[in-house]
Amino acid sequence: MKIEDIPTEQFQRIMKTLVSNGWQCIYEFDGVIAWVDYGEVHLKNGNNLVKFVWDNWTEGEITADREIEEVRALL
Repeated sequence: MKIEDIPTEQFQRIMKTLVSNGWQCIYEFDGVIAWVDYGEVHLKNGNNLVKFVWDNWTEGEITADREIEEVRALL
């Protein structure tokens, strides 16, 4: 599953919703440019891993090894 060009507000809403639904953050990029020019978060729920990548040029991208309906439903 790969979803590209997600507007920033929608991208943030999807991440926050998954976390409030019990997904666990297992990685967050914390470099000096974090969430200014680039951001990355990995969320896990059971065997599901979803990677969120954002930059200020192309906005949000969500990737996963398989289709995850919970993510699709939030688009």
